[in-house]
Amino acid sequence: MEDFKRLCDDVYAKGMKIIIDCVYNHTSPDSVLAKEHQDWFYHKKDGSFGNKVGDWSDVIDLDYSHRDLWKYQAETLVMWAKYVDGFRCDVAPMVPVEFWKYAREEVAKVRPGAIWLAESGAPDFIRFLRSKGAVGGSDSELYQAFDMTYDYDIYPDLRAALLGQKDLTDYLAGLNRQEGVYPENYVKAHFLENHDVVRAHGMIDDPAALRAMTAFIYFMKGAMMVYNGEEKGDAHHVTLFDKDPVDWNGDIDLTNLLKRMHEIKQLPIMAEGSYEAKEVRKGVLEAVHSLGEGEEEKQLIGSFNTTGKKQAIPTQLPEGIYKNLYDGSSV
Repeated sequence: MEDFKRLCDDVYAKGMKIIIDCVYNHTSPDSVLAKEHQDWFYHKKDGSFGNKVGDWSDVIDLDYSHRDLWKYQAETLVMWAKYVDGFRCDVAPMVPVEFWKYAREEVAKVRPGAIWLAESGAPDFIRFLRSKGAVGGSDSELYQAFDMTYDYDIYPDLRAALLGQKDLTDYLAGLNRQEGVYPENYVKAHFLENHDVVRAHGMIDDPAALRAMTAFIYFMKGAMMVYNGEEKGDAHHVTLFDKDPVDWNGDIDLTNLLKRMHEIKQLPIMAEGSYEAKEVRKGVLEAVHSLGEGEEEKQLIGSFNTTGKKQAIPTQLPEGIYKNLYDGSSV
């Protein structure tokens, strides 16, 4: 525990925040809870431990019909909240939203403003859970308790487009739809890759195209998740069960791009304005943040050539001199 406290101190000394993973849908079969509170677990028809959906040999599911489990789990979060700024909650849709709301209230007593990130699920996954009689919280439901949800509601269309299986039409439509179906202050944790999906560079071969798509994702309204090794364009798919170090000697380095996009992300219009994205030419994306109305309206416009080929970028902007926020040049 002392090592963990030192880690937190070092993170805070760098002006950063720290959140930790919270896996509350299941435990290992040899966990303390499995030994001391067997009644808090899901049991199959034969009385043995198991999973509500699927058949995983290394984990067993908890049963949140037991209110004592709620209290135990919330107390654990309260303990960790004395050291960290928030939680990334694993498979959050499979745990009742009412529990998450209760846990948030308890944590707020010791850590007001704690960050709550839900590993939400794609609509097909939520429908599957519900078809099996399991808990399946939609993104809209999760926003009752969470500040952020994953981008899985539209990721399947992005993945299909990056693999050349379809164009970007469905993905962009889903992205724009987020502005109308979620709470006004919703935040999405946008990503190109994470531990459960294919690496971005595994789908995007061209380095220039990879840079453009990375910038496009970072330019979106909401938050950006950068996975370990993504800054080096690592294309190797990570294994979750073995030591799998990042290759830091690759030819691609997105570090400076990510730093600059982080700086641009701090502009107030990125959080306060409306957002819309469209494809102005095949593979050429335009994203617009707008704030205000009429003569008072301000816009932040991003153009992203995800083809990897040099070309003139079409735009509807009036003739004039504009500032390239990435490198400070005039265009």
